[in-house]
Amino acid sequence: MAHTSTKGRIIMAIGLLLLIHSAFSALQHMKYLRLSEKHGEPLPIDIVVECIISVVICAWGVVSVSGKLHPIRITTSMAKKTFDVIDSRPSFMNFQHRGRQIYSTKTSD
Repeated sequence: MAHTSTKGRIIMAIGLLLLIHSAFSALQHMKYLRLSEKHGEPLPIDIVVECIISVVICAWGVVSVSGKLHPIRITTSMAKKTFDVIDSRPSFMNFQHRGRQIYSTKTSD
């Protein structure tokens, strides 16, 4: 497991370096176009390909580091939970309600 994680981190670092290099190349090309007054020209294909390949390499590295992926079927995750756990929503509980005013005993002085 540690070997895969280290390998994945190295792959991710290589992908990030390639992505930074492609971004820097794109900035240099845009600066060149501005200085040579050639407007409207697209990026060269080698920069675009390098960017796409670096994103794929980064994604591969992230998936390698993330560990075992779990199935997304609802039956596997909900089979172990009871209805009380599923239905409990503590964020919807409100303890500052009107019941205190309605059911309070009024004393007349």
